[in-house]
Amino acid sequence: MAGGSAVQAKEAYNPLAPTSESQTLHGDHAYVYYQIPVHAKKYPMAFLHGAGQFSRTWETTPD
Repeated sequence: MAGGSAVQAKEAYNPLAPTSESQTLHGDHAYVYYQIPVHAKKYPMAFLHGAGQFSRTWETTPD
């Protein structure tokens, strides 16, 4: 983990009626994980997360 900042919400959060004024913004941060394989191939493979997933998704198993 590196960096990170948070902008606090201006209002209390109401889960029944969420608004942009009641949301806390987290940003300006990074999470990085890497491995150096023993028998590396010529071309690397990069995994990018998205669609509501987190980068740690690639570090877990479905079980």
